[in-house]
Amino acid sequence: MTAPVQLRAGDYDENFRDAFGRKAGERGFVPPMYARAGKTPAQMAELLPEGFDEHFVDPTGHRAGESAFAPPCYDNTYVDANGKRPGQAGFVPPRCAGRLLELTV
Repeated sequence: MTAPVQLRAGDYDENFRDAFGRKAGERGFVPPMYARAGKTPAQMAELLPEGFDEHFVDPTGHRAGESAFAPPCYDNTYVDANGKRPGQAGFVPPRCAGRLLELTV
């Protein structure tokens, strides 16, 4: 069994939910530091379309930019900028592992 990852002040992991019930990786997610600054989900959808910032720590303790970093995932409740959910025609997935996923239809 691995030891729990230690989070520093301002950090968050996949278990954190913002004041609007969103989790890291969801469109409009408001990370803790942005919440303190009064940012709204609409503002965050524009600022951080991937749904997390440099304070997100993955389950193994890695951060964005580190080689073993695993970004937060989305599920069937994820809604893209066009209001589409996974499986719907025209759905655009969030960026994953630092690259934009491409769909072929």
